[in-house]
Amino acid sequence: MRLGTIAHKDIAASGEVLPSMLNYNFCNSRSCFLLALFLYSRRFRKNTGDVKGECLNLEELIPSGAVNLNLTAEKEHEVLDELAHLIVGQPGLPTNAQLLSAIFNRELEYEAAVGSGVAIPHLMLAGTDKPILAVGRSDKPIPFGKKHSADVRLFFLLISPVDDHHIHLRTISKIARLVNDKAVRDSLLAVKDVKALRRIISVHG
Repeated sequence: MRLGTIAHKDIAASGEVLPSMLNYNFCNSRSCFLLALFLYSRRFRKNTGDVKGECLNLEELIPSGAVNLNLTAEKEHEVLDELAHLIVGQPGLPTNAQLLSAIFNRELEYEAAVGSGVAIPHLMLAGTDKPILAVGRSDKPIPFGKKHSADVRLFFLLISPVDDHHIHLRTISKIARLVNDKAVRDSLLAVKDVKALRRIISVHG
């Protein structure tokens, strides 16, 4: 995921254009999505500096019990099911069935696999007042994405308030920067317990 090296002639660095580009209805390739996210992150940080959520550490967004280092899933929909179960019952979230339906529908719209064995499924829902993050890890790569062509072992499911796309995009950007560091990524794959994983995310996220 070398974001700074991607080029796309249809990308413009206009602050008003970039948020809509991050919708996969417009940006239907992984490279285009990552570049839009990268440019948006740079523009937003330059124009606003510290913003609501900017100083939030990713580890603070992970509720107790929302990490699973031993996913048993073998298929994409099974992964999403396991991740959703980690955060069902959190304040503002719908029932398990409704949450799963929302996640599955969102997955049809965009490519959550971002490369290097990582996927960041994410959506915005009414009812939540802050981002909620679940983390899952599989011992073996799981085919993921629209064409099931990506082999993924690390999963970050992000649910954000529907009326705050800025903090949603900033959180996705922080996750992307976290896993873009190979040393950090390797550490997340190697840790033996949840406490150690949370410590890594706290230090680097």
